[in-house]
Amino acid sequence: MNTRTLQLFALSLGTLLACGDDGSSADGDDSSSSGQTGDETSLTTLSTTQTTVDDSGSESGSSSGVADSSSGTDDGGSSSESESGSGSESGGEVVEPTVIPLPIDAGTPDQLFTAAFADDDTVFAVGVVDDVIGGDANRSSVVVKLNADGTLDDAFGVGGIAVFDIADGGTQESVRGVVVQSSGRVVVAGVAEHDPTAPDLLATDTDIVLFAVDPITGELDTTFGDEGIRIFDPNDAVEGVNGRGTPVLNARDALWSLAVDGDDQLLLHGGTRNDGDERTDTDWLVIRTDADGALVEGFADGGMFTLDIDEANGSARNGRFLADGSILCGGYAATLSSGGITSPVAYKLTPEGELDESFGVLGVFHEVVLAGISEIYDLAPQGDSFVTAGYGRNDPDAPLDALSLRLGADGQIDASYGDSGSAIIDVAGFADQVRTVLVLPDDGVLLLGNSTETEGDVDGFIAARTVDGAPDETFAPAGVQVFDIGGTNDTINGGVISPDGSLLFMVARKGYANDFPQTETENQDAAIVLLPLGR
Repeated sequence: MNTRTLQLFALSLGTLLACGDDGSSADGDDSSSSGQTGDETSLTTLSTTQTTVDDSGSESGSSSGVADSSSGTDDGGSSSESESGSGSESGGEVVEPTVIPLPIDAGTPDQLFTAAFADDDTVFAVGVVDDVIGGDANRSSVVVKLNADGTLDDAFGVGGIAVFDIADGGTQESVRGVVVQSSGRVVVAGVAEHDPTAPDLLATDTDIVLFAVDPITGELDTTFGDEGIRIFDPNDAVEGVNGRGTPVLNARDALWSLAVDGDDQLLLHGGTRNDGDERTDTDWLVIRTDADGALVEGFADGGMFTLDIDEANGSARNGRFLADGSILCGGYAATLSSGGITSPVAYKLTPEGELDESFGVLGVFHEVVLAGISEIYDLAPQGDSFVTAGYGRNDPDAPLDALSLRLGADGQIDASYGDSGSAIIDVAGFADQVRTVLVLPDDGVLLLGNSTETEGDVDGFIAARTVDGAPDETFAPAGVQVFDIGGTNDTINGGVISPDGSLLFMVARKGYANDFPQTETENQDAAIVLLPLGR
């Protein structure tokens, strides 16, 4: 693959703010790694198993090592630019979310990451489940089919749940993307171990995986790819040591999001190791396939695009197709250009897979927004502009605040949004984080994630903003709702609005802090959260 390398420092991206932040990820969730150049191989180790939901709906939680299990338990001060208020007390009527526990396996940790509506108003959600508690677990991929009211479709899989053990062994397997094609076929994307029998750290190397599921039965759709599966191995991870001298495996292949266009082509966004023989940093990776998961040869370099910024690690988050066929992707990085401060990245590609130089600087937005740290997790069109979800802080020693930016069509900060282009939300002086952004028909903005109203207790969080980033008081006081999902480290992982616009359907985690001793009766579990939209 030919990697597009940008040295944005030389391009003078903007005024850098003085800061002593260490540039690390706010939640420690940087998965990326390995590969050969775009190889596609059949997966011979796949087995399909299915499990039933415990009828007791027993609640359990904990971080279990699942990616993006951020504890959100920072304490300390908060940003001065923020608005506060929980929406828990209202002078008017506030519609409260409905939380529905959905343990995939009540005795072991599990969670759901994202969801997609089908044309018949059913919902497909994907996530992971461990077979035991602890480091010896084998993690499997989960596909769940639900009705819009949160009940399971019993005809799908076993009791509405299908579990696929893509790589037998290890805890690296994870699925984070799901789409429904026009035929009704469900396509899922994630990562799985390249060879779980490899020695030591090499057993944790990962490849990017696409697989298709029959929407009625929950079985593999063998008309897709090679007997239902496609595997992409862009590069190999390499062994090294971290800053503490601990052996680590650097730059695994990573996958964060999956999107589909009107022709059922698929867009995967993630990361892979740079092609350089001595390089251990992660580049941004976009893969485009046809409806059956085969690489689109006319896109970028044989179906794959990679981007290197200042030879720094890129943390890829969501990517999407735009209405004109172009592609917008986001994430964050600490680079020479940002003075080592972890800062947002958004880049735009043409339909052919080239950087769109009319956007940002040579196709890339990467500027210091907050002096401590700022990140993009999701981004969505709002008219001709783009709004984001993420989090950050000005003071490196302060808790994180929820953060939403607006970029114009030219890839520059739109100062008319929020406070000079940034909407910062601090609920109670503790940590607040959002990872999903949804734009409503009136161009209002919904942000989904987690908030800490009481130190040590992290809850689900929804923030509503007006078209220009101000708190939407018609949603709740200060435009925010904070609510318990059942644990002490809860979060909303993702959400989708129903086709008719009447319902916000969210997938969530009922969790606990990393140091919480999980048991068979109290461990991390998935949940569904429903909120009617009266707009």
